[in-house]
Amino acid sequence: MAALFKSTNPRNSSEDPEEFRATLVEHLEELRTRIVRSLWLIIAGWVVAWNWIQPWASAVIDGMVDKNVRPMLDAHHIPYQIAWHSATEPFMFKLKFTFLMAIALAFPFLILQAWGFVAPALKPNEKKPFKVLAPFSVLLFFIGA
Repeated sequence: MAALFKSTNPRNSSEDPEEFRATLVEHLEELRTRIVRSLWLIIAGWVVAWNWIQPWASAVIDGMVDKNVRPMLDAHHIPYQIAWHSATEPFMFKLKFTFLMAIALAFPFLILQAWGFVAPALKPNEKKPFKVLAPFSVLLFFIGA
């Protein structure tokens, strides 16, 4: 797991980005590695979301019922059910919904991949604001989620 967030370029161990300059090919290799890792994270999140969709999907589907109609249905004990308009619509709903859940689950790790690609190019004084901002950003992300 720790290898997931390490730089693929071990030569760039210095804190000074001026000390080592990577070639274009090395930058593209690093970028490709980060993108592939990000895709694997999204796929892993998609598998998790696909297996745990039922409670989340029920909440979303219940939220699709009009807020003005729900009290009347509940007061008269009228059962309601979402009507799908085609045979593929339930599957496509599940596919799209789990993909969005996968993005939400993987988002903190995707940001770490982006940071891992950008951070070696920054000088220590340029990294300082990010080190202060990052904990608050993580906290705000989880509060928002």
